[in-house]
Amino acid sequence: MADFEALWSLLLRCWEVHGNHSAEEVVQVWKEDRDTAAASEDFLGAAVFTLAAASLQGESLGEREDSIIGVELCMGLAQQLEITAQQRLAQTVLERTLRRLDSTGDVIAAKASGQLLCRSLDITLKECTQPLRSLLALLLRCVGEEQIGA
Repeated sequence: MADFEALWSLLLRCWEVHGNHSAEEVVQVWKEDRDTAAASEDFLGAAVFTLAAASLQGESLGEREDSIIGVELCMGLAQQLEITAQQRLAQTVLERTLRRLDSTGDVIAAKASGQLLCRSLDITLKECTQPLRSLLALLLRCVGEEQIGA
């Protein structure tokens, strides 16, 4: 349930901080059914669709990073769904995010590298690498370890 709460908080942040109206719609539609949302392919599909778009088109790097983390949280929650539902969500993430993430991925990697090299920043190792770790987890979940070259 902690992953669901983290995803819900992230959707709220995308709406309230980043002004993402699609995230607002997901929250508004599902706020009455939060108890069933975590195990719902419909909810996870709506969240993936919204966050995948924001990971590419978000106005700020912060919104794109939050969205990538959110998509990975969705895929983690999807592990409790039937295998066919997991595959549908993985295909959506692959087509809508991972195949088109070049420039955002480069910026996220450059930012994390800069933060790691600049020890005077008030950020933990975990915080600065979270978007990269989420991106790697998405690749492993959606493409498969055997498909990723060494």
